[in-house]
Amino acid sequence: MYQLLAISFTAVSALVSWPFAAILGLPIVLEMLVVRPRELAFTFCNYALIAGSTIVIALVTVDAYYFGKIVLAPLNIVLYNVFSSHGPNLYGIEDVKFYIKNLLLNWNVIIILFPFSVPFAGLAYVLTRSSRQLVHCIAREMSLVYWRRFLPVLFIFLSVMLWFAVFFLQPHKEERFLFPVYPLLAVLAAVTLDALPRVGIYLLDGRSRSFWQACVIGWLMIFSVMSVSRSAALYRNFFSPVELYKVLDKHMLNYTNHNELFSAENNSMVIHICIGKEWYRFPSSFFLPSGIKNKKNQVLVAELNFIKSEFTGLLPKPYMKGFLPEVTRVIPTDMNDLNREEISRYIDIGQCDFLIDLETLDTTVLEPNYAEQTNIWRSVVKKKFLLSSYSHPVYRSFYIPFITGSNNVYGNYHLLERIHNVHDNTKS
Repeated sequence: MYQLLAISFTAVSALVSWPFAAILGLPIVLEMLVVRPRELAFTFCNYALIAGSTIVIALVTVDAYYFGKIVLAPLNIVLYNVFSSHGPNLYGIEDVKFYIKNLLLNWNVIIILFPFSVPFAGLAYVLTRSSRQLVHCIAREMSLVYWRRFLPVLFIFLSVMLWFAVFFLQPHKEERFLFPVYPLLAVLAAVTLDALPRVGIYLLDGRSRSFWQACVIGWLMIFSVMSVSRSAALYRNFFSPVELYKVLDKHMLNYTNHNELFSAENNSMVIHICIGKEWYRFPSSFFLPSGIKNKKNQVLVAELNFIKSEFTGLLPKPYMKGFLPEVTRVIPTDMNDLNREEISRYIDIGQCDFLIDLETLDTTVLEPNYAEQTNIWRSVVKKKFLLSSYSHPVYRSFYIPFITGSNNVYGNYHLLERIHNVHDNTKS
């Protein structure tokens, strides 16, 4: 039964989630087709056919209902990312250092440990099954039967290395592309630490087991301290956007209660929340208030809008409002797969009731410091936000008490409210 579950969950992750996740099914394939082919080869093919066909039929059925045509989403993902002439490279390319830096930042000392998982675990495996004299013998048991309990470690390691090989070689790199192997990195690092005392005692006779156990505890403490420091730095340096959106409903109420605003449609009021250069830090539409009422019994609905900035790529477009499946069957307009700017995404800044913007040291005509336009905007909330390009690489990456603050440069992340007395929200 566990083989069916393993194959089914791999199929779900690849077909429902992300096709490239199938790479991480390598241990299952090797176990069933290489290690135990006589017992499990037919079972593998049978279960793979059952799981794959069941999931594909379900996917096509659901997608056909919502899109009004036959669609196989995983196939489209592969065709666009692998076989199209432009593909994901339009959205930026990076060299290998991008992933190396991300791995060091997110996993610190674990990145040093995981490569040793196979040699350390292999040596520990032999030591637990052989006498010291046998370890030095040339003749070794090399059958799969002998190494069978060790093979899962090797297969997991090969899965990680295959994942790295595939994604390190792609010009377009994103941090999230490494997320699927993060649990495997933790497993391999744990294997290394587990094998370390036995391997250390064998290689360095003079050291006691307690010494190597202290080394293991030391590694774990270093990892824990650096991880907490990293998490604290991310929170302190970059949490401001979420904090601003969390208090948006309160300021929307104050704004409409103290200004004479008019609405001509069912006593509802659309409040335009605008973002420019900060569009990519918008957390989620769940942070936009909707359906709250002010003192005038007007229903307030927040609507996110974009204003022109230096960014010249394709911005997101809201889903159509309406009922399913009609709205999902409509082919959206003003879209393209070339990351080409669509002017229809923007509204005039004069229509904005609120503007969310980061005050920086670099300004342009399209990206001024709006907080300085005090005759137009009033800052109702401001929070410190790290200016990465002006801050020290180490201190911006890790929080070190009493040191970090003085070595980093911060700007103010503003929730700006338009200054005016009358705003006409009527729709023609």
